[in-house]
Amino acid sequence: MSDEKNPPAQPTPRPGAPGQRDEPRRDAPRPEGAQPHEPRRDGPQRDEPRPDAPRRHGPPHDGPEPGQSASARDTGVPGRAAEPGSAVYPDLAGKVAVVTGASRGIGAETARALAAQGVAVCLVGRDRAALFSVVDEIGRGGGTATGAVTDVTDARALAALAHRVTDELGPVDVLAAFAGGRSAPLSALEMTEERWRRTLDTELTSAFLTVRTFLPGMVERGSGVVLTLSSSAGRRPGTPDIAYGAAHAGLSMLTGQLAAEVGPYGVRVNCLAPSSIRTEKVRRDMPPEEQHRTALRHPLRRMGEPGDVASTALFLASDAASWLTGLTVDVAGGRITG
Repeated sequence: MSDEKNPPAQPTPRPGAPGQRDEPRRDAPRPEGAQPHEPRRDGPQRDEPRPDAPRRHGPPHDGPEPGQSASARDTGVPGRAAEPGSAVYPDLAGKVAVVTGASRGIGAETARALAAQGVAVCLVGRDRAALFSVVDEIGRGGGTATGAVTDVTDARALAALAHRVTDELGPVDVLAAFAGGRSAPLSALEMTEERWRRTLDTELTSAFLTVRTFLPGMVERGSGVVLTLSSSAGRRPGTPDIAYGAAHAGLSMLTGQLAAEVGPYGVRVNCLAPSSIRTEKVRRDMPPEEQHRTALRHPLRRMGEPGDVASTALFLASDAASWLTGLTVDVAGGRITG
């Protein structure tokens, strides 16, 4: 998926990166060759970020009036958006996360939210400038982050990414496979084979390859959280094209199947399915009057914000959701309810 010609900068290995964490689990079945470990309850204490390491933070908030969300301010519809930093999940502190699709939008906001909880985050995206802008923001706020421009449809590139992340930050505890993109919709009669295959590669195959890359380490250690990102387009028929909808419906099934397979090894897998999220692209391309009409189609009478999805991701990544796996959570303002 990457359109970058130059490979990402090689991160500097971090001294003292953790290796094996705990004694192997003895009560859970395991695939041949795997050696699961007891789930890690508390992440190891990380050293202070190196002086030469990227230190990033979220952007300054010039938020709306008190009691009013950003979407309410811009669309004239009352409501309150979630603030990803408002809840605290102490069990996340000291863990390591990889977030794909992190150049902007939901992925970037999720990376910021994780870093604010004390998670060391590797941001993965296609747009080098946008990606490292977010990395820099996190670092300026005291967080620990690094970035990698990686093609998540390329299994070999993902394997190299996993090696670099482990060297610099340590084994990955949380994987948010959020990469994807959306083109102008095509009807089934207009859909070409090339467009169909490209869409499924971008939306579904990329998630499978990303999860397959990082999952063995989680299974071996006996703990981990995987989050995938679907869409309301995969929950019911609508305006997006047939390939996009089919790919996102596939993400929900992929999530459920994975959860059933790896649950015995202490790994949880859940999917988020947002609807009508006001990303930078939506704010730029959708006229205010259309945003207003879209907001009114939701029972909560506002559009969603990237922070709404990031807050849900934080909860699902934390021990507060330790009894939840295999779910597709509709972050949809009540428009989709199952």
